[in-house]
Amino acid sequence: MRGAATRETSRTMPRFRAAVAGATCRDRCVRIAGTLAELAVTTVRLHAGSAVADFVARRTDLPGEIERRVMGVDGGSAGGSVLVECPGLPLACEVSREAAWWVTDDPAAWAARIPGGWEAVPPA
Repeated sequence: MRGAATRETSRTMPRFRAAVAGATCRDRCVRIAGTLAELAVTTVRLHAGSAVADFVARRTDLPGEIERRVMGVDGGSAGGSVLVECPGLPLACEVSREAAWWVTDDPAAWAARIPGGWEAVPPA
């Protein structure tokens, strides 16, 4: 298995991304949570600025937790970008108010489960 698509690896490894569909931030957060459920992900880690929080995916309002951090409300971060990490999987999701992107270093492993045209992203 290749490295997980985290903040650390995304700086050093080739990355690929695929857009998460949805007209609003809430729509995208719901789609992210649904896809993670379909992938049988049980634990997620949310990175919002310097704050990190772990959640049991099926025991929390995951779309709400992601959205609150992106929007900066209800005890979340000041708002902005949130990284949804799946510990143990080479897959993550970068979420902002305007867009959300699945991120991985191995798009072939996810193409059948997460369609949408994977594109290469140069290292930051």
